[in-house]
Amino acid sequence: MDSPVKLYTDALASANKSLGKEGKLPKPRVDLLKTLDEGIKTLTELNKQRGEMEKTIVDVEAIVAKIKGAAKQYGDIIDGDDFGLDDKDPKNKKLIAEVTKTMLAALQGVEDNMDTWAGWMDKLDKVLTDLSRLTK
Repeated sequence: MDSPVKLYTDALASANKSLGKEGKLPKPRVDLLKTLDEGIKTLTELNKQRGEMEKTIVDVEAIVAKIKGAAKQYGDIIDGDDFGLDDKDPKNKKLIAEVTKTMLAALQGVEDNMDTWAGWMDKLDKVLTDLSRLTK
C-alpha cells in the first residue's frame, strides 16, 4: 500500500506536469503535506503505545489465568471438605452443604469473570494486531 504522502505528491507532480504553464491547481485551504506529517507523528505514537499495550495484554492474560487457576484449585479443595466439623451430625452436615454451595458459587463466579476478561483481552489483541497491519 502506497503511503498517503507518496500518493499525494505523485498526484501533485502529475497534475502540475499535465497542466503545464497554462493551468494551475487551486491553493488548498489546509496544507495537506503538513497535516500528513502531523498524522504520521501521531500514528508513530499510536504504534508505540500499541506495542506497549500488546505487552500489557500478555501480562493481563497471565494474571487472569493465574487467578482462574487459583479459584478452581480452591474450589477443588472446598468440594468435599468437612471444614473441621463432624459431618455425621445432621446440623453440621447441613452447614457443610451450605458453606460448600456458597463458596463454590463464588469461586465459579470468579472463574466466569476471568473468562470474560480473557475474552476481552482476545478481542483487544485482535484490534491491536489489525492496527499493526496499517503500519506495514
